Parts: sequence; C-alpha cells; structure tokens
Amino acid sequence: MNQISIIIPVFNEAEIIEETLLKLVNNSSVELIVVDGGSSDRTVEIVKKLGVKLVHRSKGVPIR
Repeated sequence: MNQISIIIPVFNEAEIIEETLLKLVNNSSVELIVVDGGSSDRTVEIVKKLGVKLVHRSKGVPIR
C-alpha cells in the first residue's frame, strides 16, 4: 500500500492539535510527522500521547 506523509508544523497548538491529529492518526495510508517549533503549552505532550512522530526544531529553522 502506498503511504503519504503529512508534515504538520506547530507552535503552541494545544487547543486544536488533538482534534486535528485524531482525524488522521488511524489512517494506515498516512504517515504523520509533527514538527514542533518550541511550544510552551501542552502541544508536545498531546502529540506524544497520540503516538505521532515528533520532531523538534527551533522556530523558523527549515527542515532538511
């Protein structure tokens, strides 16, 4: 099965990130990657709780 990767950049998105990820997390044809720019709220905790791949980057630093 082909898989598509969805990369979601976030910064202090605790209010909406869980709802957003739950719409996609159980889809086996989607690889989710959340890139956090240094959130100071519960964003990272929520992403980890859902078992989604998490990458940390400084805010504004491009991913290569």
